[in-house]
Amino acid sequence: MRAIMKREEISSSTTRRPLYERLDWNLFRVFSVIVHEESITKAATRLCVTQSAVSQSLRRFEEQIGCKLMVRNGNNLSLTSVGEKIYNISMSIYEEVRKIEEATENNVISVTGRVKISMISGFRSHDYDTFLGDFHRKYPNVSLDIEICSASEVIMATIQKRSSLGIGLIKSGYKNIEYKILLPQRYAFYCSSRHRLFGRTDLVIEDILREDFVAFTADQIGFPLSSIAFFRDSRGFTGRIVASSPNVYEIKRLINAGIGIGCLPDHIAQFDVDSGNLWKLPPNEGIVDANIVMLWNNKAQKSSAEQIFIEELKRSFVT
Repeated sequence: MRAIMKREEISSSTTRRPLYERLDWNLFRVFSVIVHEESITKAATRLCVTQSAVSQSLRRFEEQIGCKLMVRNGNNLSLTSVGEKIYNISMSIYEEVRKIEEATENNVISVTGRVKISMISGFRSHDYDTFLGDFHRKYPNVSLDIEICSASEVIMATIQKRSSLGIGLIKSGYKNIEYKILLPQRYAFYCSSRHRLFGRTDLVIEDILREDFVAFTADQIGFPLSSIAFFRDSRGFTGRIVASSPNVYEIKRLINAGIGIGCLPDHIAQFDVDSGNLWKLPPNEGIVDANIVMLWNNKAQKSSAEQIFIEELKRSFVT
């Protein structure tokens, strides 16, 4: 009997707790996303959960509030009068939560250190430039040390922990190296206005197999651009390598000089194509994908500055 009375006292005490103490605050966020998206399905996509999970959260929120918050009219959701009030409260909560970043700003600024980046030449990205500016404003006491080197040197500097991270090309199989794509790249063959094949619209790949070509130093078996070498070998290219460089802009210079045909990323060649200086050769769809990635050694001990830079760069590129 005493045990039963004790359970009843606990139950009674629980029901007497104020509503705000019994609410699951995370449900405010789910509810506000549903209202903003005007759809359970779209809300699930934005929250990266299942549609069922969103529906259950809404139902649980309504149970905790004790009122119907939304009603369905065909395919549309509309707020009840109580739902409108709760949504306004949700937005007020959201605005207050946004102030957390301001409250921690002084602590953010106190992060100091150096981040060494080994990167290939020719990496152009508006998103990356924006990230660098935003990062500096947020962490003004973190300095950046940027070294330009070949694709293979970027990988070795990362493996040997001589750099905080690398930005370049990579092929799978490197132990302890993780990476994230920053810039998708499609490579294709090009020749210049000084080359005899320039402007030809009747060409097929067999027409370029015997042409001398300019090559990247990483365009060899076992190197980051080995896929280009595999393509040439598999299609029976017999032309000579007449010049080579690790620098994409030197490769473009050599092609423009008419020394030979060569491979370039489409986005780097496009300006010269539009200007009438370069001509795209078959195959028209290009030959290989060789994406620019950020890479880091997951076994390297990282300073706070290095860890923050890597994590924020990863979040900035959703690919």
